[in-house]
Amino acid sequence: MTIGLLTSSCGSKSDSVKQAAETAPVFNVPDLLGLDIDRVESKLGRPKWDSVAAHDASESVRLFRRDTLLLRVGYSARTRRVYSYLIQSAHAQTHDYRPLLRLANLTGNEPVLVVVPVPSKNNSAEYTGVKVFVKDAGSR
Repeated sequence: MTIGLLTSSCGSKSDSVKQAAETAPVFNVPDLLGLDIDRVESKLGRPKWDSVAAHDASESVRLFRRDTLLLRVGYSARTRRVYSYLIQSAHAQTHDYRPLLRLANLTGNEPVLVVVPVPSKNNSAEYTGVKVFVKDAGSR
């Protein structure tokens, strides 16, 4: 029994992201597309963090967390329109960002989205998250 515990704890942080992605999605981002920030919040619950931009700033952010997955939703405070989603693991970096997409119920091939992997500041071969933009988001 101890051997099994030691073996399971020896995986890398990158492995933990991949293993988590093999389970059901944590967030259903396609279900959120086209919703304003208030409707996103009604689906996801109260955000863990909310940063409303100053009147002249272009981006406000609400952070939703489920287990170790973070979903940062970028929106315009003036129009309430959502224009981006940033999916991140709270604890890990990964060599492959696709498991993060799967945890958000995305493939990376959605015709209405632009997918931008976010490289780690410490290691350009690893990713800290993936940001998705709605193609028709227009002006903020």
